[in-house]
Amino acid sequence: MSGFTNNDGSGLVGALNPQGIGQTLRVDTGGNLLVTGGTLQNALLSGKSFSATTGKQTASSAAVVACSLYNNTSANILLYSITCLSGSIRTHQLTRGTSNLALGSNALVSNASLGGNSSLLPAGNVTYANSNQTISGTALDAFSAPAGQLIEVLGNGSLLLLPASASNSLTLYLDLAAAGDWKITYKWLEI
Repeated sequence: MSGFTNNDGSGLVGALNPQGIGQTLRVDTGGNLLVTGGTLQNALLSGKSFSATTGKQTASSAAVVACSLYNNTSANILLYSITCLSGSIRTHQLTRGTSNLALGSNALVSNASLGGNSSLLPAGNVTYANSNQTISGTALDAFSAPAGQLIEVLGNGSLLLLPASASNSLTLYLDLAAAGDWKITYKWLEI
């Protein structure tokens, strides 16, 4: 939208808000753009953002280890971040499926709002295994991660939706070439 001008005569950028009223973009005292009202920010402020992590694990030998998130609840699970760390430069894989793999160890699930409500995902729906696993499910992505570097699996603002009551899962498999440390962390909104 044009028609807004600075004191020096240069143009300002603006847009119509949902009520049809013209507004310019707002900045703070340092000149940084102020952004408010986004879905992620609102869910975080409402205590609906969660994370689950395996924490630092150490495999005793070469193995394909995994962390799986299963949703069969009444909430939509919107994943906005998946990170991993691996001691091996191997090809890792992200898959989707339709069953709870129940990998044996429960991941640590916490609300991003410290002291907030518990996740709607029951214990046993976000699990991991620090032993050799057979890769199952439909491949969504495969990638090679540099050894010892944190990797963001969902890049460029990508999101994955596990719809409510649909009995679906998302599993990240890390292929470890030898004994070593690894970790996987999921972050999501329950909407």
